[in-house]
Amino acid sequence: QIVYYEPVSDKSKSIHTSMCPTIAAFGGKGSSKTDTMLAELVICATGVIPDSLKGIFPKEKIKIGGNFRVIVESIKTTLGPIIIPKLQYWNWDGVDEPGGVRGHWGWIPRNKLIDGNWKKSWRASEAILTLANGSTIQFMSYDQSAEDFASGAFDFILHDEPPPHAIWRESIGRVGRRNGRLYLSMTPPDEVGINVGWIFDDIYERGIADSPHKLESIHCVTLFAFENKFVNVKSVLDRAMQLPFDQR
Repeated sequence: QIVYYEPVSDKSKSIHTSMCPTIAAFGGKGSSKTDTMLAELVICATGVIPDSLKGIFPKEKIKIGGNFRVIVESIKTTLGPIIIPKLQYWNWDGVDEPGGVRGHWGWIPRNKLIDGNWKKSWRASEAILTLANGSTIQFMSYDQSAEDFASGAFDFILHDEPPPHAIWRESIGRVGRRNGRLYLSMTPPDEVGINVGWIFDDIYERGIADSPHKLESIHCVTLFAFENKFVNVKSVLDRAMQLPFDQR
């Protein structure tokens, strides 16, 4: 399925073509920020470049036999129900009926699993997926202590939704030794009390293209659900109009 992956927009395509060591996608529900990042992870871990990115995806980003880490909000409520099915080749995720245009089967090819078997590749007790080529994908969550993240060297660390600052700092140390990359996909929160000011200062303002504080080492994009060609845009807009202004 990853062969047929198509970025939802030019902005999401720029995530795949960027060579920046820090890449972030900000967007609301349905903007494809998580799917875009997971597709990026699978490309880098398996070496399978989608047809839509042939000739433009930097091969230097591919790390066969590399160490990958995905950090989610919760192992129980996020990893199992949401993230893992997006990777399993037999699971369908989309608006259309299975096999339709607006959706996809799980991104990891069956032939990239050990003996083509998810169960042989997946160690549930450690939340680690080992591919046939030696790449490993470790899954962790923000409800773990920051000290749990203070070991190992990684080529690729993805933070799904805003991480605590202490965990982000640990991730910086984890990718440093392998010249790895940090990724962030998140919906900016509208609730008072969630500490994301440091993300605005350290990542967003330094990564958005037209920012006076732009750094060449950070690439940020803002994705919108109504720009996603694979969702029901009318339904998204109708639902958005039912929300308070700040959430909309």
